[in-house]
Amino acid sequence: TQSTWGLIIIFDSMDRQLEEARMQGKWDKVTRLAKQMETTNPQNLLWMEAMGEGLMRTDKLTEGKKVLQKLYKTQPKESVCSLLGQIEFIEQHREDAVAMLSQLKGEMDPHTASLYDVYLVIVGLVVRGECEQSTHTGADSTSIRAITSYESALKLVDQFESEIPRMPESIANDIAKALTNLPQLYLQQSMVNKAMHAMRKALMSPLVRSPQVRTNLARALAEVLLRHVSPDSFAPAVDLSNKASRIVYVPADVDSEILLLLQLVEKSLSTSQSDVKQSIFPVRSTVYDSLLFTCAVTGNYDFLKEVCERGRLKNFESKSMLRQYALALMSAGRHALAYQVLQQVIAGGFDSVALLMSAKLSLITNTHLDECIQQCHTVITTNKSAAMAATAYHYEGLAFMRQAAQNRSHAHKSECQQQALTALGKAYDLDPNLPNLNYHLALHYALIRDVENALNFCQAALRLSSRHPQSWNLLALILSAKNEISLALSVIDAAISQHPNDIELLLTQAKLKAHAGLADQAVDTYKVIVGHLRAKEDSSVSIADALPEENDTRQAVIWLHVAALFRSLNQLEDAKLAIAAAQKLQYPPALLHFEVAMLMKSSNRFTECYASLKKALATDPDHVPSLVQIAQLEDSTVLDASTGPSSNRTLLQTAVRLDPTSHEAWYQLGLAHMKESNEMEAADAFLCAAELEQTCPVRPFDCLPITL
Repeated sequence: TQSTWGLIIIFDSMDRQLEEARMQGKWDKVTRLAKQMETTNPQNLLWMEAMGEGLMRTDKLTEGKKVLQKLYKTQPKESVCSLLGQIEFIEQHREDAVAMLSQLKGEMDPHTASLYDVYLVIVGLVVRGECEQSTHTGADSTSIRAITSYESALKLVDQFESEIPRMPESIANDIAKALTNLPQLYLQQSMVNKAMHAMRKALMSPLVRSPQVRTNLARALAEVLLRHVSPDSFAPAVDLSNKASRIVYVPADVDSEILLLLQLVEKSLSTSQSDVKQSIFPVRSTVYDSLLFTCAVTGNYDFLKEVCERGRLKNFESKSMLRQYALALMSAGRHALAYQVLQQVIAGGFDSVALLMSAKLSLITNTHLDECIQQCHTVITTNKSAAMAATAYHYEGLAFMRQAAQNRSHAHKSECQQQALTALGKAYDLDPNLPNLNYHLALHYALIRDVENALNFCQAALRLSSRHPQSWNLLALILSAKNEISLALSVIDAAISQHPNDIELLLTQAKLKAHAGLADQAVDTYKVIVGHLRAKEDSSVSIADALPEENDTRQAVIWLHVAALFRSLNQLEDAKLAIAAAQKLQYPPALLHFEVAMLMKSSNRFTECYASLKKALATDPDHVPSLVQIAQLEDSTVLDASTGPSSNRTLLQTAVRLDPTSHEAWYQLGLAHMKESNEMEAADAFLCAAELEQTCPVRPFDCLPITL
């Protein structure tokens, strides 16, 4: 009995020595111990497995394969399958490798399994994943199989996490492959959340030791976060309850994580050797682009400036860096600062990109329009690119459209409108397939009441881009101007089905329903709009969202529209309540006073109506509806004193000069001429009123934005 126990102790000691030698990669010692075991304990086939691996690791693949195949017929263990699969992989027999490694289930009992057997199975699963990934031909099935292999390998790693410090270097490198390859496969399968989790896990793992690999992972994760993540989806990859964690700082949200990742990448790249820097310059440029953008959208403006300066010091082209800085500021809504930066670029010499960016910024802010036109002209006359010239003509046309809208002189307004049409036409000649350009041509023709041309260009814009809500809105308004209300309602309903939260589309729908006699439905739509605005204000987390006071103003305008609708239905108490709701918000004074005046007029309280109209003109002397109503009241007998026809005609002439498309103003002007016995002038005014009324949309065409 003592002899038996002695042999068991000897054999057990030999097993441990053999495993230790295999763990340490001492293959000469492995071969010697395997031969010794074959002599003393031939029934324990571990010697055969160790012998086969020893031959394989010393590049004697054929001999090792023969030994392992013989063992496989007797004892087809998963560790043996792993070694045979690895040999097939080394010999470039990918299909044979997958067939052998497919027998690996990846299920090991931590209490009974040999640690080295676990390592072999992990490596086999990683090799299987590599085989399947390398034979990927676009079929989802091979990618899914590769994902499954890597996931099984990493599951075993997590199961035996406590043994990681003892893991051989070669096996650690194989596991690092699984950690870094898995995120790529997840992204290929559009599994974005899984990809992000896998990237975080890889960055946290001590097994991913290559600085370049870690840099690439950090950059990739930052890019995915920038493009695919909402702020509420952030989940740190570390267990914050683990007091033994070596983590000093954990990001509090997704924006902090992006900034941290990009700063780590920047630090890694800035400490690279000089000969490496040149090869990774495009990567560095991308990192700085991402850093600038992230700083802008998160409001870290001081750090944004610092990043820009660091980029310029690292031998980036100064103009390019400043352009990126300006672009980041524009995306954050810091338009004034962005404009200053672009002027700095332009002052350094001709730069067509900066000139067009500056012109675009002027159009966005509706400022510096003369400079915008000059900058576009400079690009047109200096740059040889047709695409640049088309964009410059396009922006020039929009600047003239803006100036036409602002100009109170009829002659100057007409001149600006003609210049806008000329510039937009030249842009169209260079590139007729720009959806936005076709939309702007349609809008321009609509504003000058050329409804047929407006319809043609609007249809062209929708053919080029069917998901452009402004084009759908314009089409509905054009159809309403042609008195095709049912068709306009069908168009706006279809547009809202694609863009259910677009407030401008909903406003047009409400107006169309009211015009069609569907008053109750129109009121319901207005309530939906107010609900959308309130919800947007409550959940506003993005810099791109409207500011609260802008939302207040829009809500106030909508309540005043609701008041006008109730007034038209003679529901005066409801109209009064709607006006009261608008007064609690940031209301436009002229519009509010005008609506109060109309409510007073409907109640036959003409003196109070007149006083409210005077208040409207005191806040906005160019408010055309108030001018028209005052002229009507002063010409009537409802007031205590009348001013006479001459004064009324002057008011109405001012109104048609300010808004030549107001058919109400032209009609009242015709009446004023009739009272003065100016039959010819009266006839012209009535004819103009009739023509304009025939092309009058349910909402003014100028309510639509000049989108860029």
